[in-house]
Order: sequence, then structure tokens, then C-alpha cells
Amino acid sequence: RVRARDLFLDAVDAFNAGKILGERIVIIASSTGAALTTWLCAQAWARPFIAGVVFNSPCYRLYPAALYQVTKHLNRYLPRPAAVAILTAAVNRPYLPRGVMGFIPFNHDNQYYWTHRYPVS
Repeated sequence: RVRARDLFLDAVDAFNAGKILGERIVIIASSTGAALTTWLCAQAWARPFIAGVVFNSPCYRLYPAALYQVTKHLNRYLPRPAAVAILTAAVNRPYLPRGVMGFIPFNHDNQYYWTHRYPVS
């Protein structure tokens, strides 16, 4: 089982490896790695060594939380075709059954190598 502490320690280890390779670091991260990089950028001891960051699909939660509460229940208050059209256009995700999240793969490699549908609770 992976704990949050383990992820933070892994991020620090990767950061230290980057410092060995060069004076300043450009960090490229996606999903949870982007969230961990955001945390890393907030650390005073790390900031002087970070030259820049590039995020691909960071796993951030919508803020304010009320916005998330409205959008996640959009299909309850609108006719189904309207809710599906709005959500699909807004987040480039097809309508998926309850308990499943994902996105439309943009090419064959993306579909083959990337998890584009996954269960959520």
C-alpha cells in the first residue's frame, strides 16, 4: 500500500538526483507527479534549484470546492443530453457510466499506452 509520505519521499529523492546532474532543474510532471512538484516548489530549500516546471494533466481539485459540487452533479439538474454535451465539451471526456472516469484518447499510442478509463468512487 502506498502512503502519501512515500510519494513525498520519492519526489525528494528524484529532486536530489536532479541536483546531482545539474545546477538547476526543470521538472516535467503529470498527474500526481505534478501535484508533488507543486508541493516541492513551495519548499524554501528546493526553490533556488528549480528553473521551471512543465505540467501535463496535473491532478488538481477544482477550487472553490462549491464549483466541484455543482459540476459533479450537473447531470441531476439538466436533461441528460444537455448535461452530457456540456460535460463532454468542457473536459473533453466522453460520457461514462457511474463509477468510471476517463477521456477520449487522441491517437492510437495514447489509447494503447495510457489508462483512459478508470474506476472512481
